[in-house]
Amino acid sequence: MKYLTYLFWPNPGVASYAHPALLLLLIFCISLIAAGMTLRWLRVRMDTVTRKLTRSWPIFCIVFGATGCAFVISRVEGVQYLSMRFLWVIWIAALAFIIFLQWKLYRTQHYRIERVSRENSARDKYLPSSSHNRHPS
Repeated sequence: MKYLTYLFWPNPGVASYAHPALLLLLIFCISLIAAGMTLRWLRVRMDTVTRKLTRSWPIFCIVFGATGCAFVISRVEGVQYLSMRFLWVIWIAALAFIIFLQWKLYRTQHYRIERVSRENSARDKYLPSSSHNRHPS
């Protein structure tokens, strides 16, 4: 029961921006937002298969980064119910699930189109040519 109270307590206490864990979380969330914007810019340079598979990555990065920043700010500012620890558990579980799902999709559906090179055999010049290449004599 004590553990549930710890997770679901609506106002877990006052923290500051100088707290190392909150500072680390804030830096991580801001870097997620920056990664989302960078991925949106880099998608133009990818091939079509990779571009199709990474279509949702910038959106997920920006959404998870923004909600994480909102949770950190609400914790520091003392906003009740948004600073609950259980919301962080849900956030981390959803982030892990999305990363796993995107990794699985990328592994199963990513492929490269290999260029097929035609091998010229030494026998080709002695074999009869196709009918459309023949000249009437």
